[in-house]
Parts: sequence; structure tokens; C-alpha cells
Amino acid sequence: MGTIHIRRISIEDVSACHRIERICFEPDEAASLHRIQARQRIFADGFLVALEEDSVVGFINSAATNQPDLSDEAIKDLIGHEADGSTMVILSLAVDPPHQGKGISSRRMRS
Repeated sequence: MGTIHIRRISIEDVSACHRIERICFEPDEAASLHRIQARQRIFADGFLVALEEDSVVGFINSAATNQPDLSDEAIKDLIGHEADGSTMVILSLAVDPPHQGKGISSRRMRS
């Protein structure tokens, strides 16, 4: 395994994140390309990618809120998102299958 780097998502990472999302989640649970794009655009600070040799191998994306009820599905579209919110909501955490089991998710959660 090469060195893993963690950084904020860039627009160039969106398609790779969407590909990994589709692989790791059931079709009815995977975020659409549109949702991935919106999450990158609206809250890049809460969207971290894991890179190995400049290739995206995983990601975590989130929203923030001050709302006490986190059951509203609208948060998946960042409706109700507050960048300075006191509670983080993890929307997706995914690692490309060939890179699973290497501690990549743990590093992104700590980041």
C-alpha cells in the first residue's frame, strides 16, 4: 500500500467519488452524481477524500446542523445544513473495495 493522503474534495474528484459511491452502496441508497456535486460545492470542508498516488480511493462526506432531529431525509440534499452547526451528520463513508481493510476509513473519520 502506498502512502494515503487526506484532503478536501476538489471538483476534479467528483466523478471518482460517484464511482466509489455506486460500487459501495445499493442502487437505491447510493448518492446520485447530482448529490455528490452539490455536497462538494456547498460543503467541501465536510467532504474529505483519501488519495493513494493521486487517485481517489475513498471519501467521507457530511453536513452540519444545529437541529436536534437528524431523521429528516432532506439533509442528504444539504437542506437544513449549517456550516457552523454543532452536530456533524455523516452522509457517506466509502472506500474502493481493493483498498478496504487498510484503515483508510478510520483516518478520514479522525480527520
